[in-house]
Amino acid sequence: MRKLLPLLLCFLAFAAPRLYGQGGAKYPVTFSGTEGGSVRVTVVSPWAALTSGDLVVAGSDLSVFGEPNTGYQLDYWEINGMRSETTDYSLSIEDVQSALSIVAHFKKAPAEGYPVHFSITGEGSLRASYPSPDFFGSQTEIQDGAHVPAGTRVTFELTPQNGKAIGDWTIDGKKMSSMYGKKTLTYTVISETTLSAEIVDPVYHQITFDDSDGVSVSASDQLWNVYSSGASVLKGTNISFRANVEEDYLLDHWEVNGNVYPHKSSKTSIDLPSNEQYAR
Repeated sequence: MRKLLPLLLCFLAFAAPRLYGQGGAKYPVTFSGTEGGSVRVTVVSPWAALTSGDLVVAGSDLSVFGEPNTGYQLDYWEINGMRSETTDYSLSIEDVQSALSIVAHFKKAPAEGYPVHFSITGEGSLRASYPSPDFFGSQTEIQDGAHVPAGTRVTFELTPQNGKAIGDWTIDGKKMSSMYGKKTLTYTVISETTLSAEIVDPVYHQITFDDSDGVSVSASDQLWNVYSSGASVLKGTNISFRANVEEDYLLDHWEVNGNVYPHKSSKTSIDLPSNEQYAR
């Protein structure tokens, strides 16, 4: 008999995974492009190319590609009738749980491209570059105010100095909260773009988590540094929590500071950035 896990885990406060079973629901996925391009959608696993209107099993992960014709560029994505702020030509949609409608809006690309403005506050340096069209694997560095072709993926790299840390990234006046503390940011330019980055004093948050009957929890960062419950972690560090589940148990979901994170049967871990202070 399958058992439920009363596991408590804290990420800067409190969290808990539980157990669930898979459902068999299926949902339609429709997609199209306006004049000037097309859209291609595939299921991640098992891989399959979709035709607009096909059904996918609940929980499926999808890869979406906007493909402009020559002389055109992506204008914006429309997902379930709502305009998306992402500028990337490819999207990852995880854990489909309802009908999905995707429209890529295209427009003519200006021959001169778009200017990119960037600046930094604090003690450090900021570098910007994009893949060189002439030499595979090399980067073309740009200066503040330089023009780049529409659709160019520009990578910005921050280097703090004198013991400082990386803070917020802001693009066109909007803070990219998920990028706090990240050394690099890659952004697809589809209009005139203004980016700023800040160097700040280091801030540390605490993570706490507990084992329970039938499961143990481990935590590590992207460099495979292992953390114990109660450890202090630099704000912005991505922490991966893994549930080591014993036989006869199934993981249902993760609960972090009272918020439930949906779980897929193929995954027993959850990645969370330590970019907020949570209260227990």
